[in-house]
Amino acid sequence: YAMCTEPSDHAPGKDKVFCTFKSGNSPKLTELCNYLFQNQWHNNEGQQAVWALTAKRPLEDISGYDTAAVRKLQILTARLTNQKVPPPPAKKDYRRIRRRYNWAEL
Repeated sequence: YAMCTEPSDHAPGKDKVFCTFKSGNSPKLTELCNYLFQNQWHNNEGQQAVWALTAKRPLEDISGYDTAAVRKLQILTARLTNQKVPPPPAKKDYRRIRRRYNWAEL
């Protein structure tokens, strides 16, 4: 499987170069990827965790419907990035990730 490590790039195309990741280059990314693989979290929650590690995205961006996965990924990513684990969202905070993006413009 594959996960994107650069959220600002697009999928490989005619003028894009696609590179594979060598697992020995980044122990933290290797640990996260192994965790994602073991739990079969090849989803938005997993992708946001990768971006929190590789692109320094906020841990609050790790969000989704699987709240147990979200919490586990936030805890692991917080440890890997030496950050505090963010508090759980308020019960009515269904748009936590949308604070950073204007989805109406996409």
